[in-house]
Amino acid sequence: MIVGVDHLALSCDDVDAAGAVLRRAGFREAFVERGLPNAAVKGLFVHELHPAHSIGYYEAGGGTPLELTHYGGPVAARPAHYVPLLAAPPGGQAEDGDWSGVWAAAGYGAAGAYAWPELGATVWALSSSGPPAVRAVLSPAADLGRAVAFWTAVGCRPVAEGAADGRGWARLAFGAPLPAWKLELVVAEGDPRSDSCLDDRGFPCLAFLCTSLERDGETLVAAGALETSGRFDVTVNGRALAVAFFRGPEGELLELVDVRRDVG
Repeated sequence: MIVGVDHLALSCDDVDAAGAVLRRAGFREAFVERGLPNAAVKGLFVHELHPAHSIGYYEAGGGTPLELTHYGGPVAARPAHYVPLLAAPPGGQAEDGDWSGVWAAAGYGAAGAYAWPELGATVWALSSSGPPAVRAVLSPAADLGRAVAFWTAVGCRPVAEGAADGRGWARLAFGAPLPAWKLELVVAEGDPRSDSCLDDRGFPCLAFLCTSLERDGETLVAAGALETSGRFDVTVNGRALAVAFFRGPEGELLELVDVRRDVG
């Protein structure tokens, strides 16, 4: 069973420098791990496989945590798949963007795009003065119906649908017992990459907590996932985990993290 959202990944070239940027924006550092081995099976999902990677885990305002990830080489120049909506601007510079109509039509109100130059990423944000918690995540799709069916199999519940600025969209919600495990997802017609990678610039991957990596992985494949890394084991922040990556039908990358299994 997929029980909750663990984090939204954010690519970076240096976890220490990027962590300082997140702390200035109002995120709290939970832990940092350096020199974690890169499983060979990740080769399907990165531009270049390096021996090790580093991560930093950050939280803000009860929203979906961010996981900074440096995969051992430079972040690719092309933008990653996911587009987050924050509850408040992160301190970056306002810029033009093309998702404002979708955010408003989906019920979030007026949102603006902001550049995080130090992170090479763009986020959308509402005008609150509180912490920049992740309020929702947008996933572009060439085939809206196929994408909604996939996310429904992941465990998201359809909330609303419509069209804005010539784009169809659907708002979904992933319920969970803890606020930080919940997620609101907007799937909107756009131009996703079928070959999206974990080391693309920005926000490349959503990670979910599950109770059976094998059974829940089979669910994703049956729902339309096109590729999987298969299981690999890693110890993070003192916890032994079983993990697998999946590429969905619209190029979206998902990570399953088995929270029950006693690995090793």
